[in-house]
Amino acid sequence: MARLLMPFLSPLLWTGIIMLALHPVYKRIEGLMKGRKGLMAGITTLVALLTAFVQIFREEYTGQYHLQN
Repeated sequence: MARLLMPFLSPLLWTGIIMLALHPVYKRIEGLMKGRKGLMAGITTLVALLTAFVQIFREEYTGQYHLQN
């Protein structure tokens, strides 16, 4: 059973970390949107994606990320 679950543990762990990190953002947006949960989820997802893309592009263009052979 552990062998079956091993490939999923890392993504599940990162999902939990990202969820905890973005929860304050979600709560702040919730106060601004006054209960429009679909819009809140969309804005929170957009913020998360933009954060990830900014980090990826920053590393790529500043040369901080190097692939090793």
